[in-house]
Amino acid sequence: MTVVGSANADFTMRLPALPARGETVTGGRFLQAFGGKGANSVVAAARLGSPTTAAGFVARLGNDAQAESMLAAFGRDGIGVEHVTRDPEMPSGAALVMVGDAGDNYLAVAPGSNHRLMPEHVDAAREMIADSAVLLTQMEVPAETVRHAIELAAAAGVTVILNFAPTVEADLDWDKVDVLVVNETEAEQLGRGATLEASAVALLGRGVGRVVITLGADGVLIVEERGVTRVEAFEVKAVDTTAAGDTFCGALAVRMAEGSVLEEACRWAQAAAALCVTGLGAQPSIPTRSEVERWLQSR
Repeated sequence: MTVVGSANADFTMRLPALPARGETVTGGRFLQAFGGKGANSVVAAARLGSPTTAAGFVARLGNDAQAESMLAAFGRDGIGVEHVTRDPEMPSGAALVMVGDAGDNYLAVAPGSNHRLMPEHVDAAREMIADSAVLLTQMEVPAETVRHAIELAAAAGVTVILNFAPTVEADLDWDKVDVLVVNETEAEQLGRGATLEASAVALLGRGVGRVVITLGADGVLIVEERGVTRVEAFEVKAVDTTAAGDTFCGALAVRMAEGSVLEEACRWAQAAAALCVTGLGAQPSIPTRSEVERWLQSR
């Protein structure tokens, strides 16, 4: 499978409580790790995958020490980085994350080199995309790049999963998206329906194959032409929710690449995301396949 997306250096502070405007909160715990929606998803796909779902990444890093460290980390997870390029003029993307005691977070991102991932970089990965069972992408890189990746994958008969996060203005070929993954806010902003289901139906009307709405502790809604299915969440104590959605998407892509039906793939992805929120930091908290399977067997 192939992931096209962003990569960041994350600077995370775990705090007793999230600060109000103008307030200083002390007593925090600091962690420097790596994140970015694309990188989190490809790390999840690599850790949760199998030999038949090897993960390749298309991304743009800067010309800095953070990029060297990220590349080394991708290598340790067995991720294909042939199409992770370096920008000589821009720093790598960076994110500042504050996490409160309940696991909620504030997040600020400086995109850096992520905004220099262009359609021509995707073109260079055309063969890798065509050889994939699934393409997974998100919206932290330019919309024109996402659109091009979707077009290449669809033309090659590759299943396209789009995590439309964050919500941005984008002119996409929705009929080329097989599975659209959004959270509650993103579904409402995109579909503009009176209810979540109405918003999802509006998205189906644009040509999207199926819509998956992630609802955190309330589980997942799958909306298809044939109806609506709810997949219940697993109950855990959240420490940090930062990479939960990205882990869900990476896990979903893996199981769909392996041929699972969407409902079963979502249940497995829910388990991976549940384990993710029990740890601090984006990529350090992403579980392995064996950890998810052992956890599910214990339920």
